Parts: sequence; structure tokens; C-alpha cells
Amino acid sequence: LFDQYLILVQKLRDQGIQAEVQLQKQKIGAQFKVAERKKIPFVIIAGSEEVSKKICNLKNIEKGIEHKNVAFDQIADLMIKG
Repeated sequence: LFDQYLILVQKLRDQGIQAEVQLQKQKIGAQFKVAERKKIPFVIIAGSEEVSKKICNLKNIEKGIEHKNVAFDQIADLMIKG
């Protein structure tokens, strides 16, 4: 899935959103803590099933809001809106 994650990250960057891929295998809670420590406001959660459907869950860590089944092409809009 790494290649798919990189494509998604590049699409976000092309829309002016700073994005990175977590390379280390960690439990989701640990990944959220890394995001909080780095002051990253959003986390995208997508496994193989979601990637095959080109959807994800988008969590706004700052507000504690999670959007489920977000189409890849809608991620940037939700991030910009906050």
C-alpha cells in the first residue's frame, strides 16, 4: 500500500497541504501520539480495503472529529474547512 499512500500524499501536496507518510509500523494510538507531538492536525486512516475503494477515515486530532468513508478527492476540502 506504500505506493498508494505516496500517490495520495502527492495529491495533497499538489493542493498545498503539507503531508507525510508514517513509515514505522506502530499501533494506531502511537501514530496519533506522534501526530500530536508534531502538531499535525489531521490523520488519514486507510487500510487495504479502504485504499481499494479510494476512501479513508479522516480524523481531526485538534477537534476530536472523525469523518468516515471520505473519498480521496474530498480529503483536501475537509482539511481546509477544518
